[in-house]
Amino acid sequence: MKNEISHAPYSIDVLLKDSVDCKYYRSIFIAGIIATGIALAMMGLPSFILWSLQPYATVIMCLLSILMGAPAWGYGIWKIREICKNSGQYKISEATLKNPHPGWRTIRFDIFSDNGNVYESGAVFENSQFSERGFDEWNNQQVLIAVDNTDGRVIVLKKK
Repeated sequence: MKNEISHAPYSIDVLLKDSVDCKYYRSIFIAGIIATGIALAMMGLPSFILWSLQPYATVIMCLLSILMGAPAWGYGIWKIREICKNSGQYKISEATLKNPHPGWRTIRFDIFSDNGNVYESGAVFENSQFSERGFDEWNNQQVLIAVDNTDGRVIVLKKK
């Protein structure tokens, strides 16, 4: 295609790992680790006072505090792995982010590719002004995208 950008085999891996989508799922992973640490500090460690009386209760409290954050960090790892696992299937092209679709905490954009295709981004942009993935930073911006030809997934790599 005319607007398709050629890339070296190793550069797509680097671009995918530094993409907006991976940064979002990495923040979910980190939030899960923080939630696990807080739960362990608030529930698990104080339960060691009961170790001599109820050792099973102490173990259960520690496991529960770990399991509370496990879905968040498990989801983050899974999504990052899904994005990066078949990097050879992606085609890189240029596009513009337009028509925001706000949600509760996140925003999706319509992605207008330079070759005429219209895609929808994942909900990886935030409503917050203080985030690097905020609405003001990305609305009507030229970006590089990676399109997976097998399942139609679109990854926003970076601003152009």
